[in-house]
Amino acid sequence: MESSSVPIKNDNNKSKKQFLLLSGIALLLIIGVILMIVLGGGSKNNKASKSVMKNEPGSYQNLAQLRNYKHEAVIQISSNGPLPATLNVQKDTKVIWQNGDNKAHAIAIVSTEKVPSYFFNNRNIEANAGYAWVVHQPVTFHYYIVDSPTQTGVVVVK
Repeated sequence: MESSSVPIKNDNNKSKKQFLLLSGIALLLIIGVILMIVLGGGSKNNKASKSVMKNEPGSYQNLAQLRNYKHEAVIQISSNGPLPATLNVQKDTKVIWQNGDNKAHAIAIVSTEKVPSYFFNNRNIEANAGYAWVVHQPVTFHYYIVDSPTQTGVVVVK
């Protein structure tokens, strides 16, 4: 009796490949969602906050500290200086220096004053980017634009 061999189709390898492909796609989706939450998360997300995120890793405040605020205020930096020149805010406010100019500007606290906790003094803010700092205690300090020292501002936190 002659035996003929019939090739047996092995669907096991095909199923493993499909499983690995689907698992990889699912993993990429999960990573994408996590990155969206970490980089752009928070219910207080607005245009100013989103543009700040790219500068935050170099700041002294971590993301959790930067998200712990009740109010938000923006200081616009341009070639004409900061607007408003005097910013009055309550404690627990996220202050955002938003550079709307086409070149980088640095902000620095006047040298005779103590640098507030967590503030990154002489912070370089790239063009069309920003720097955020959350103030939790009352403080008043004067600052200036490093490349134009006559352009000054005051932040008053009550």
